[in-house]
Amino acid sequence: MAGAAIAYLATGSLGAAAITASVAVTFGPAKLIVGVAVRPIAFYVGPSIFDNTVAGWIFGKLVSDVACYVLAIFSYERFKGLLVRAS
Repeated sequence: MAGAAIAYLATGSLGAAAITASVAVTFGPAKLIVGVAVRPIAFYVGPSIFDNTVAGWIFGKLVSDVACYVLAIFSYERFKGLLVRAS
């Protein structure tokens, strides 16, 4: 019985690690690029474009969200072979 519990915990831990790696491969590059480049630029340029701070921040939020999703989709399609698949 103890062996089965240890095997279950090992499988669960490996599964969690594999899922974490898949999430990092899919969203890691997108979050890094958006967090370092796109979001600061969008939040800086947005209020200048609209001449209104709140409207500029909404613009910055929308631009950074769209950029994050586009980059995540690109990353998913590019590294699809590295992701964990259910068997």
